[in-house]
Amino acid sequence: MSKLPKHLIFEEQPVTAPSSPPIVAVTNRQQFQTFLQFPRQLYRGDPFWTPPFAVEEGHTFDARHPFWKYAECQLFLYQDNGRTLGRVAVFADHHYIQQTGESVGCFGYFEAVNAVAVAGALLTAARDWLAARGIHRLRGPINGKLENGCAFLLEGFNRPPFVTMPYNPPYYIDLMEQLGLEKARDLVAYRIDLTQPIPAEVAAAAERCLSA
Repeated sequence: MSKLPKHLIFEEQPVTAPSSPPIVAVTNRQQFQTFLQFPRQLYRGDPFWTPPFAVEEGHTFDARHPFWKYAECQLFLYQDNGRTLGRVAVFADHHYIQQTGESVGCFGYFEAVNAVAVAGALLTAARDWLAARGIHRLRGPINGKLENGCAFLLEGFNRPPFVTMPYNPPYYIDLMEQLGLEKARDLVAYRIDLTQPIPAEVAAAAERCLSA
C-alpha cells in the first residue's frame, strides 16, 4: 500500500501584543502628578529624606515661569506594568548655550529604583531628546537651574540633608558610573558651629555680599 500524502492544517496562533515601552513622556496632568509624587513612594520609610514643597516644585514647571522664555524641558517616567520605577527631567537652556558657547543639556529631578536598566533607559531618553535639538552632551543632575538643586549626595547618608543640598540613596553614584558617566565637579557643604564666633573668612565674604 502506498503512503498517503500528508496533509497539514494550519491554525492562526494568538499574537501577543508588544508590551508598552517603559519610557513615558509626560504629557498630561495625571502623569505630571505621578512625576511629582514618585519620590514619596521611593523614599517611604527613609528617616532622612525631606520632601520638597509640592507647590514650589510645581511652580518650577509652570509655563509662566520666566525660565521658560529661553529654556525648554521634557519629563519622562519609567513605568512597568503600571508601576512607576523612575523619573527624569531633561533641560535645554538655550540662553546658557548662547552665552557660554557650550552645547550641553542637563538632566535633573532624577529618581529611580536600584536597577541600571531603569536608570539607563531614563538617561537614554534624555540624550535622545537633546540630540533631536542638536545637543550631544549631557550633564547632571541639575534641576534646570542650580538654585533648584543639583548634584548627587556622595557622603553623609546617616544625617538629614543640609540646606539646599541634595539627598538620595547611596546607589545613585554606582548607577551613574555603571552607565559611563564621569564626575564633572565636587559640591561641598560646610557645617558651622553657631555657638562659636563666625570664622573671619566667612564674615569677610558676608560683608562683600552686603556691599555688592
